[in-house]
Amino acid sequence: VRRSGWTCSGASALLWSMGALGFCQAGSYPVYVLCCLLAAYLLNQLDRYVLAIVIQPLAQDLEFGDRSCLAAGGAEGSKVQCRNASSQESCLSFHSENQTRYCQWNYDGTGWEYQIMAGPVFVLVYTLTGIVVGFMADSVNRKNFLSASVFLWSLMMFLMGFAKRYWHLVLLRFGQGISEAGCTPFAISLIVDYF
Repeated sequence: VRRSGWTCSGASALLWSMGALGFCQAGSYPVYVLCCLLAAYLLNQLDRYVLAIVIQPLAQDLEFGDRSCLAAGGAEGSKVQCRNASSQESCLSFHSENQTRYCQWNYDGTGWEYQIMAGPVFVLVYTLTGIVVGFMADSVNRKNFLSASVFLWSLMMFLMGFAKRYWHLVLLRFGQGISEAGCTPFAISLIVDYF
C-alpha cells in the first residue's frame, strides 16, 4: 500500500490491515503533526517533574521547606552518614582530621511548602483548567491555542529560574498548571481529526 510518499510493507502492512497503524492512510503531514504533538507532550511531562529534580538546591537558594543534615560540598564520599544526625548540633559535630565539616544543616526541599507547591498549586489548577479547556477544544482555533499554551508554560518555566522568593515560585507554578492544561485536550482533538 502506498500513499503520499509512505510505503507500508511487511509488518507495517499487517498492522495497517488490522487497523492499528493509520500512518499509511494519513500521509506525511499528519505524521509530522503527530511528531510535533508528541514533542509538546513530552515537554509537558518533563516540565512537571523538573521541580522535583531541582528542589533541594532551589530550597537552599530560596530558603523554604524543612531543614535537615546534608552532606557538605565534596563530602559525598565520606563514611559519615549525615542523615543520621537528628539535630543541628549533632549534624555540625562531624569533622575531619583537619576540622573540615562533613555535614551542613540546611534546607532540604521537603515539608509542607513543597507539598503545597507540588500538590494543590499545580495539580488542582491543572485538573480544573483542563476541564474548562476540554470544553473549549472544539470551539476555538486549536493550533493557535496549543501554541499559546506551549509558549506560556515555557515562559513560566523560564521565569521560575529567576524566582527570588517562595511565593514567586508558587505563582509561577500556578501559571504553569494553567498553561500546561491546554496541551492534552487540544492535542487529542487534533489527533482525532488527522487520524
